[in-house]
Amino acid sequence: MFRTLTLALVTLTFLAGVASAAPSFDGPTGLFTIPTAEVVGTGDFSFGVNYRDINDGIAAGVINYGAVNRLEAGIAFFDPENGDNSTWVNAKYLLLGASPVTPAVALGVKNLTSARDVNAEFYAVATQPISLAKTTLTAGLALSGSDSRLIAGATVPVFPRIQAVVEQNENINLGLRFQASLIPLNIDLAVFDLLNDKDLGLSAGYTLRF
Repeated sequence: MFRTLTLALVTLTFLAGVASAAPSFDGPTGLFTIPTAEVVGTGDFSFGVNYRDINDGIAAGVINYGAVNRLEAGIAFFDPENGDNSTWVNAKYLLLGASPVTPAVALGVKNLTSARDVNAEFYAVATQPISLAKTTLTAGLALSGSDSRLIAGATVPVFPRIQAVVEQNENINLGLRFQASLIPLNIDLAVFDLLNDKDLGLSAGYTLRF
C-alpha cells in the first residue's frame, strides 16, 4: 500500500512554478519536522496529509491559514494506529522578512494546548535563502517544558523541481521534496531517525491561494 501511494503521488507531481508554504509533518510550514521562518500568505490555505511508519504508524492531516499579515494559524490532526487521536493547535508569526544578506525570522508554537499530555513547543527560527545556489538554510531554538534544543535544516536542489532535505531535530532526518511545475503541490519522501530506526514518511501538501 505504501509503495502504491508513493508511486501515485510522485506521478502526480510530474504531471502537475514551484510550490510554496509546504506544511511539515507536524503542521507548521517548514521542512519535515522543523518549522522554517516562512508563513502562509495572507488569506491563503496550506493543506497537508502524511503518514509516518513510526510507533506502528501515524497518519495526520494539516491545515494552515494566513490569518492576517505575517501570522500563520494551523491545526493538525494525528491518528496513531495503536493510540489515541490528538489535535494540535499551531501558530507562527514572521518577525522579519528575508533579504539577500539577512535571514527571515519567526516565532511560533506547536501544540499550544498541550493535547494528550504532550508539552507545547515554543520555537524561534531564522531562514536564509541563498538565491545563487537555490538553497535555504534554517536554524533555531526549540523549547518544550524544561527541555531546549537547537534545530537546523537545509534544502539543496538535486534535480529540476526536486530538493534534498536534511534536518537535525531530535534526530537526523533526510529525504526529498518534489515540487510540481504547474500547481502549488509538494510531495515529501522522508527517512526519520536516519542513524537508528530509519522510519519512512510520505507527505503531500497543497497551497490554495486567494
